[in-house]
Order: sequence, then C-alpha cells, then structure tokens
Amino acid sequence: MRAARFAKDTLFILGTKIGNLIVGVVFSILLARVLGPENKGIYSLTILFSSLFVTFLNFGLGPATVFFAAKGEYSRKTILENSYVAIMILGFGGVLLGILILSLTGEKIYPEIPRELLFLSLLLIPLTLFNNQLSTQYLLGVNKIGRFNLASFGSVLLPFSFFVIAVLLFGRNLTAVIWSRIIGLIVLAIVLLIWLGQSVGKLSLGFNKGYIRDAYRYGIKAYLGNVIGFLNYRVEVFLLGYLLPLSVVGQYTVAVGLAESLWLVSQSAGTLIFPLVSSEEDEERKKIITPLVARTVLAITFLAAVALFLLADWFIPLLYSNLYNPSIPLFKILLPGVVFVSASRVLANDIAGRGKPILNTYIGGVGLLIQLIVNLALIPLLGAAGAAWASSIAYLFLLLIRLAVYLRVTGIDIKSVVLPQKNDWEIYRSLVKKIWANLVNRITNLGK
Repeated sequence: MRAARFAKDTLFILGTKIGNLIVGVVFSILLARVLGPENKGIYSLTILFSSLFVTFLNFGLGPATVFFAAKGEYSRKTILENSYVAIMILGFGGVLLGILILSLTGEKIYPEIPRELLFLSLLLIPLTLFNNQLSTQYLLGVNKIGRFNLASFGSVLLPFSFFVIAVLLFGRNLTAVIWSRIIGLIVLAIVLLIWLGQSVGKLSLGFNKGYIRDAYRYGIKAYLGNVIGFLNYRVEVFLLGYLLPLSVVGQYTVAVGLAESLWLVSQSAGTLIFPLVSSEEDEERKKIITPLVARTVLAITFLAAVALFLLADWFIPLLYSNLYNPSIPLFKILLPGVVFVSASRVLANDIAGRGKPILNTYIGGVGLLIQLIVNLALIPLLGAAGAAWASSIAYLFLLLIRLAVYLRVTGIDIKSVVLPQKNDWEIYRSLVKKIWANLVNRITNLGK
C-alpha cells in the first residue's frame, strides 16, 4: 500500500515536473531568442549571483522543514512560526550583505554586467528563501502533495507569465526581465502565505528554543551538503563568466538547461524519497523502495539521453536559432553526467532521510574538488567544452562515491541498485493497476 502511494505521488509530481519542463523550455527558448547569447549570459550570471546568497544563507532550513514536518516531533504551528523568523533574518540580512559586497567590490564582480542588475537581483533572496526553502518544503513534509505540485508549477509559470508581459511592454530590456521574475515570485509568496495560514490557522512570530536547536543541528549538516551541491552544479558557469566571453556563457547555459531537463524523473522520485525514508521505520521497506527507484530512474534517464543525443543536431537550431549551434556539442558532452546525477540524487535523498546528511556533505566535497581541478585544467584548453567534460567526469565520480557509501550504510548488493531485476516489470504492472483502480474509484465517487 505504501509503495502504491509512493508511486502515485511520484507520478503526480512527475506530471507537475513535465508541466514545469514544458513551460521552462518555452521560457528558455524565448529568453534565448529575445536576449541573444550575450544578454542571455548576463541574465544567467545575474540570477546565479542572487542564487549564491540563497544557497549560502539558508542554513539547511528547507531540509530541516521537510524532516521535522514529516517526523511530527513538533507541531506544524511551531515549525512555521519559528521558520518565519528565520526567513526574515536570513532574507533581509542577505539583501544587506549583498549591497555591502557590491558597494565594496565596485566593478570587480563581473565587470561586464551592469551594477544595477546585480543590485536588483538581491530582491530575489528573501522571496526565494520563503518560497523554496520554507513554504514548498513544508507542504512536502506534511504530505500536501497537491499544493506542493501547484506551488512548484507556479514557481515556473508565474515568472514566465510576467516575462511575456515585460517583453511585450518593454522589449529586450534586461531590467524589466529581472523585474518580471521578482513580481512573479511575489505573487507566488502571497498565495503560499494564504495556504500556510489555512493549514495551521493564525500565525505569529515565535521562538521555540528546542525546535531552533534541533532544526539547526539537522539543517546545518544538510546545509553544507547543499552548498557543495550547488557549487558542484554551477561552479563551471562562474568560471566561464570570468574566463570566456558572455556570449559563450549564454550558449553554455542553454546546453545546461536542456541537459538538466532530463532530471525531472529523478527530481520527482528523489523529492518523495526523502520524507518517505525519514518517516519509514521498517528498514526492509527502505531497502526495497530506494533500489527500485534508483535503477528505474537510471534506466529511464539513460534511454531519454540516448534519444536526445541523436536528435540534438536537429532540435537545438530549430528551437533556439543558429546563434546557439555551439550549444549542440556542449549538450551532448553534458548528457552522460546528467544520467550519473539522476541515480546519485535518489541515493543522496535516501542517505539524508536516514538522518545522515553529513555523509552527502563529505561526498559532495570530494565531487566539488574534482570539479574545480578538472575545470581549471580543461577550460583553458577546450573552452566551454572543457567545462562540459569536467561536469560529466565529476558527476561520474560523484555517483561512484555515493553508491559506495550507500551500499556500506545499507548492506545492499550493487546489482539491485543499478541493474534491472527480473521482477521489476511485475512490480510496475502491480503499481499501475493499483493507481488505475484508485483513479477510477475517485472518478466514480465524483459522479455520485
């Protein structure tokens, strides 16, 4: 029954991810075509600048919210009230810190990017912390999958909608484009505030010493891993911004965005693995579900990567124009790394759900070191292609190390994690039948 519920929730989240993917790809295409490679590079680095503050200042708030909301050790009201205080301090503290850094460094941080864009991007810090690190994570932790899906979809759809409006009104104005993202996230924050209020009633700012202590102890372990993980996925973009023309950054980020669209399956499954493992007390069930999910995700992502590799020469120029033809080889080089990360993400969420996020931190640290070494060696030789090769190489090592740790923690055989098993198709058929029966039952009840 629990496996059927997991599969159903995974499919619902997968459906939302597909919606996000469609809107995200259309958004990416319009951004690339409207802005051109150079301005696309400026936009990407500007958004990445604010994301860096979010990553370094969240202190594991998101994972702690999911973990304790799923565990039920503290009331939902306590979790939200204390998290509100944390968001206010971290969010607005991040804005002030960003202003201070930009004021002191002058033109040293990406001198080719207008200062006013970097200052404006700081407004994204409190909004992203509230929307992504608290609200949606809380909805996931309390198993409000429907609203979690809507919030996830809104985080893509709303910025896209306001982007279209901004382009129609102001054309290729980069300031207007960034404002459109800010306004979209403000609207989403208002909706989430209403939902959270409905969930627990009237909220006030609170301070519960026990919760703050426990959330910090758990969150700081996950936080270090998240910081390292963010740098693992984005360090090459920072380096490219300093070493190569902004137009190359724009072309590289198009390749990265397309390649990472393959993560929708692993993100859907990994999102649910974390709270499931956190709340599951039966160790044998954990040993069945996580390997099944890992090998299924790995197989699906591999097959999709092969298909996209064969079609890349056709669809990238068609969608993005010939200005982005240099993105084609970069995209192909990135595909193996995306496949490696898909399985690695599932295992990482299982390890974190077992209360051992510090292991992900150590693993990510090794992966980041590999990323830096290989990027610094290959980018001067191969340019953007060197960054793409560095990512795939680092992601392979990341998977191998994380797999070794997971096997050591669980005692599971490696074949059950990476290779299809004889009874997999029977499991899939059984789960599909249960999900279908549940769906038919709901439709029948609606008609009564």
